[in-house]
Amino acid sequence: MSKLPNVSKEFLKDSVKNNSRRNGGRYSTKQRVERRLEVYCLHFELEYPSTKIAEVMKVNRHTISDDVSYWCEKLATEWSKVDIHGWHMKQLYSLQSQKERLGRVEKSKNSNKQDYN
Repeated sequence: MSKLPNVSKEFLKDSVKNNSRRNGGRYSTKQRVERRLEVYCLHFELEYPSTKIAEVMKVNRHTISDDVSYWCEKLATEWSKVDIHGWHMKQLYSLQSQKERLGRVEKSKNSNKQDYN
C-alpha cells in the first residue's frame, strides 16, 4: 500500500472548491451568445416557433425555449425603462401631423386640377 503525499489543508480546500465549481453546460459563453442571437432573429424577426428553431439549429427545444424566455425578460426590462404613454402620444401626434400634411397635399392637387379645367 502506497502512502499519500503530504499536502497542506489549504491545497485540499482549494481542490475541493475547484472540483465542485460548475463551469456551465454543454456550450461555451461564446457559443451561447451566438446561439441566442440566432434565436432572437429566428423567433422575433422571422416569427419561427421554438420547436422549428430547435429542429433547424439541431438544439434541444428546451434550450431554445430558455433562450426565448431570456430574450422576453431582457426585452421586458428594456421596455419597462421606456415611458410607454409618452411614446404612444408622440406616435399619435406624428400620425396626426402626417394626416394633416397629406390633406393639404390632396387639396392642392385638387385645386390644381380645377385650374387646368
